[in-house]
Amino acid sequence: MSEREKQEYAKARLRSINAGREGREKVASNIGALKILVGGDSGIGKTSLIEAFFSSTEVVDKDPIPPVDGIPTIKELRASTILPSELHTGEEPFNLTFVDTPGFGSFLDANMIIKPIVDYHVTQFRQTDKIFAKKTAIPNLVKFLNSGTGCHSHTDVCLYGILHRLKPVDLEFMRQLSSYVSIVPVLLKGDTVRPRDAFALKVSILEELVKNKIPVYGFGMSMEELIDLAKSETPGGIPFVVASTKAAPPGSLAGAVNEFEVLKRAVFFSHIDDLREISAERFVSWRSKNGSR
Repeated sequence: MSEREKQEYAKARLRSINAGREGREKVASNIGALKILVGGDSGIGKTSLIEAFFSSTEVVDKDPIPPVDGIPTIKELRASTILPSELHTGEEPFNLTFVDTPGFGSFLDANMIIKPIVDYHVTQFRQTDKIFAKKTAIPNLVKFLNSGTGCHSHTDVCLYGILHRLKPVDLEFMRQLSSYVSIVPVLLKGDTVRPRDAFALKVSILEELVKNKIPVYGFGMSMEELIDLAKSETPGGIPFVVASTKAAPPGSLAGAVNEFEVLKRAVFFSHIDDLREISAERFVSWRSKNGSR
């Protein structure tokens, strides 16, 4: 196929995937338990991304975001999409957990940040591993993990923030995390980048990910299709471009690309079941090599 034909095919694939997922979308109160980790370098807008989720219409309650104080640490921030009137007796009111992580830019050795975040995931896996007998059938295990009832503390998806370019340490960070969680790259502060430059960045990042064999979650599209989609300057594919949450920040550009609503809808609704299933598969794979004997 010609370049134009490939791009048209990618756009048609995106339309087909979106159409097929419409019937799967849930109401906000039925999202279930969902844990989202936000990773990446320091000062690129990770906390602002969490604030954007907290400010969305689906969220009806949330923890206050604490100010940065002292040495950065991993923080769990809770939110809820369930109205108090819809809660069942004894039900946990907070169904969403956002994991805000330190950036590696504050440290001379990036592994001082990467290792604790990897260890965080291993700790969650070990906690779940203790619950099950050694010979628990895999289908039963997967069914339990896919329930969305908050019966485990695994991370369902990592939104990995990137600002303006992909660095070698980003690739290593994503490589190490990919054994434990689905990685979704997100271009932050998108309102500081011209639309055409934003799509060029998408192409560059996707090609780097392919070159370095970093597995990321493409929401049903192949890496080749995502690259063709970005070349056609069509929004809707990873890495999603997310603008600043602040009104008219300095340096913002009129008409900038902002795919936050697309990202939110995909994670909260249309692809949540797939993300949970992949999270379960990651745990089963880990348990076969590292779990109880």
